[in-house]
Amino acid sequence: MKRASFSVLAFCVLLAFGNGCRKSDPNTTDPKAERTDPDISSPVDGAAPTTGKNLSTPKKEEPDVPALLQKGGKNWSAPATAFDLDPFKETGGDRLWIWPSEDKVVEIIASDPQITLEWKLRPGHKAVDTAEAQVVMAEIRGKTAGSQFGLRGSTEGVKEGATEGKCVITVGMAIKDYRGEGELLLFITVKGIKPASNLLRIKTKIVD
Repeated sequence: MKRASFSVLAFCVLLAFGNGCRKSDPNTTDPKAERTDPDISSPVDGAAPTTGKNLSTPKKEEPDVPALLQKGGKNWSAPATAFDLDPFKETGGDRLWIWPSEDKVVEIIASDPQITLEWKLRPGHKAVDTAEAQVVMAEIRGKTAGSQFGLRGSTEGVKEGATEGKCVITVGMAIKDYRGEGELLLFITVKGIKPASNLLRIKTKIVD
């Protein structure tokens, strides 16, 4: 009986030793083990695996401003001249591009007359300096039913060293004397009254 018990004990020891070797064998792969690679996401609906390291946000496409100005919109254009609105027969400048933020009839509130435009420095030109940034203005020629007028406006947004952005024009308060649908021709000036930007013609509606 002692010899039989010793044989059984020896067999159990060998069995336990063999199981331990198999669990620690680095060359043995457990087919039931889950894959936990953090860099690879599981395919969804047959899609190829992607790695998180290579994901990136698509770059915003820059507008082709010359083509945009040439094309214009339903409610705006960038003419070379506009003799019907401008008795001074100005032609556009070549330092800045300006165009509307949206293609719509611009509603101007007489008590707070503001117009928001997009602007961009043209290639080959210098951004405005400290002194120029203080005197960036807007010249405005307009008409409504039975009335034609010329105004100046202050600007905000064409900043020192900047090359593009939004420009908010505050139209002169004399605009309060006009109401209704019409058109404006406007342009940006820097030191003086000569255009520094293209001419921009927009459809407007002046309201209370």
